[in-house]
Amino acid sequence: MQLEFANPAPALAHLVATYYLLTEDYSVMEDVQRADTGHLRIFLNGSGYYEFEKGKRYPSTQFFLNGPFTQHMRSVVQGPVRFIGVALFPESWGGLIGRSAADFTDRAEDAAPLLGDGAGHWFDQLQQLSDITEMAPTMDDWLIRLIKPVHADRRAVIQTIRAWLADSMFPQIADLYSSLELSERQIMRICNAYYGSPPKALARTYGALKTASSIVMNDGQIPEEAVAHYADQPHLIREVKRVTGQTPRQLMDSSSPVMRITLHPSNFQELEPRP
Repeated sequence: MQLEFANPAPALAHLVATYYLLTEDYSVMEDVQRADTGHLRIFLNGSGYYEFEKGKRYPSTQFFLNGPFTQHMRSVVQGPVRFIGVALFPESWGGLIGRSAADFTDRAEDAAPLLGDGAGHWFDQLQQLSDITEMAPTMDDWLIRLIKPVHADRRAVIQTIRAWLADSMFPQIADLYSSLELSERQIMRICNAYYGSPPKALARTYGALKTASSIVMNDGQIPEEAVAHYADQPHLIREVKRVTGQTPRQLMDSSSPVMRITLHPSNFQELEPRP
């Protein structure tokens, strides 16, 4: 498997974390992906599907958009495969996609209707390019056309939610509500629209993700903060497995390179300050 990365243009820096190009020659590739904020993937070759617990399955399309995941997801790709991905920041749901993130939580769908009449031409352009450095300017050109305004007050709330999530391993709901001069109902509505979950569920997801990340980064050692937070060890294991698909021991012994990469703290870019 070959994985290449490129940064978006500055005009997209508040909406897009990174572009990535995945190339794989195997006929079938299976992987488990962690809970995340959402991705647009353009399948230039190959196809596949996403599958959640209880067998809920979404077959891929040329332009394949998945929303925020509150749980792990199994991906199966029939190759040889080549797709370019766009890792989305929460603000992109209003500022790029133009839909509520809650409409896409734990699901995926064909994004072509959301990308305008030129999507087919965009796909043809990308098909002619060979690597991520060539593709990135074309991605910039098309995505910049889709940018939609997000009111400054709404952006400020998104940034406050980001800072709240980044502040600790297990953010407290009361801290978020006290930091904003809005009603709890208003905060929940904005949180759903851009993060795909209400604050309580969002705090739970990121608490489990940060626990998993800490375990991977510290050679399997479970952080004391997590031990104190969860009711018991089985509770901790269930939460880690919910967002990664693997137990703490499996993360150390048998997790894929992609899983370990995405759990690295540098790949929680949605928690970093945005321009």
